[in-house]
Amino acid sequence: MSSHRLVSIALVALVMAGGVLAAGLPARWRAAALPPISAEALGLDPASSAQLARLQSRQQAFRIAAYDTLGSLLNEARSELANPQPQLPALSADIDQALLALALEHRAMRAERMQFYESLDAGQQALVHERLRLRLDHLEQLHSSLAPWLAQAP
Repeated sequence: MSSHRLVSIALVALVMAGGVLAAGLPARWRAAALPPISAEALGLDPASSAQLARLQSRQQAFRIAAYDTLGSLLNEARSELANPQPQLPALSADIDQALLALALEHRAMRAERMQFYESLDAGQQALVHERLRLRLDHLEQLHSSLAPWLAQAP
């Protein structure tokens, strides 16, 4: 498995994790990052505010854990590839298992976020829609900036 493939897998996992971590991006991406939507902006009651805070906290913890997992996978791959006879099938299985675990956790969190979204009234949902449109604009810019790098990868 080439190092380019491992990096590509890591990028896919970061996207699955709900976005790319700001800490690993150039300053222009960190500066353009959108803060999470606030309970105040949505006009939530105290119970819903607490639920939103829990969801956002869990999402942040997941991003950090995903980042750490990907760092561990990259270190494992680098270490394995330094061996005279690397065990690529075992390395590939470890990567697959870790990425599957991230994907399953991400799916569970998405289901929780959708349940919360469905509890919002139409006006609150419209605010969420606008925030998602802004986030998509940001992700499209990120996607475009990765295109030259991907075109150079073997």
